[in-house]
Amino acid sequence: MKKLLLALIVLGSVFTLAAKPPAGWTDDYDAALETAKKEHKYVYVLFTGSDWCGWCIRLRKDVLETPKFKNFAQKHLVLVYCDFPRRERLPQSQLAKQQQWLRQLQAGGGVPSAVIVNSSGKVVGKIGGYAKLNNYMRKLKSIVK
Repeated sequence: MKKLLLALIVLGSVFTLAAKPPAGWTDDYDAALETAKKEHKYVYVLFTGSDWCGWCIRLRKDVLETPKFKNFAQKHLVLVYCDFPRRERLPQSQLAKQQQWLRQLQAGGGVPSAVIVNSSGKVVGKIGGYAKLNNYMRKLKSIVK
């Protein structure tokens, strides 16, 4: 019985961590815009399904977690993580904000998708779906000039 309880606690904490943005990312678009203004950067808003979307998982592993993307992002981007997980329920307030940003930025309904905005909140580009690292970076760099 103790082992089962311990397993449930560990499993619960894993799912709780899944809803939080990865290190270096925020889940607050408005705060990201403020940071982008101060640091003269763009805002990269990722719409993802971290625990159910195969292409989202591949994009994270093959692109977003690479040194090439991270170095570029550190210099040019403020990263916003809008996750729509299925295994865990987001707090209603966070879900409502993310749905608002999805509509506001006209991101479409598919994941993964990224919307890049300038520090004033104007959409300057979008990247939909999955691409390998070099292709993804080429697209991103053509938007962030």
